[in-house]
Amino acid sequence: MIKEYHAPPTLAEALAIKERLGDAAVFLAGGTEVNSAAFPSAPAHVISLQHLALTSIQPTATDLVIGACCTIQQIVDSPAVPDTIKAAAGHIFNRNIRNMATIGGQLGSNKSCSNLLPILVALDAAVDLADPAGTHAIPALEYIAGERKELITHVRIPTSALARRAAVERYARTANDISILTAAVSLTRAGENVVSPAIAAGGVAKHVIRLEPVERELDRKPLPKRDALERLVATHVAPITDIRGTAEFKQHIAGVLVAKALLRAYRDGGR
Repeated sequence: MIKEYHAPPTLAEALAIKERLGDAAVFLAGGTEVNSAAFPSAPAHVISLQHLALTSIQPTATDLVIGACCTIQQIVDSPAVPDTIKAAAGHIFNRNIRNMATIGGQLGSNKSCSNLLPILVALDAAVDLADPAGTHAIPALEYIAGERKELITHVRIPTSALARRAAVERYARTANDISILTAAVSLTRAGENVVSPAIAAGGVAKHVIRLEPVERELDRKPLPKRDALERLVATHVAPITDIRGTAEFKQHIAGVLVAKALLRAYRDGGR
């Protein structure tokens, strides 16, 4: 049961409270994860981030910089955000959730079947992390894979990555259900050849992962036919059987999703 709600006016104060309380406290943005029945712990303290001015979406010369407290619906509605990222954000059901959930919360909750994390990974996003010693940036994939818990202040997507062809796909039982499997890709083309593909998948491991063996197999070659792509991807994912489906079913669907995303990005830039 939550005993105390903290609303610090500055980042420094938020970090000081967290350092003092340690694991007894969690940061609170939109609250869609912390307040859910599925949240893995019952924190005694929550540290609200609402006063820390982390809600801007700002293109710069080098990056698209998204504040960690930007809601998913802000991302969907922003003219500064590319369509592929909007599509991934729009896969998060429903608008009531999107009005509260934040991009920082999506990273912090680190769910395997996340809709938004695969496209961030495929676009080489980085996260700005804050602790009492200062602020530093690391790749989003490193944050995800390392199960990091530092406070995220901003997400940075390189402008160069935003110029790549990209596409996202998802599989869910219904349009209003959470996703079971997700996929995102980015690539460039040189004639008929795929160049430097980045492929991320969710729902096939503990965390969202990059399929680097598949990337190496496809790089600087014409894109194979769809059935060959599906088989290639399926051989490089190892999901588990659970209530959402068998391992074999998930392998097959992961192959289908990645192949569809690759073909869309390759043929028409993901549109």
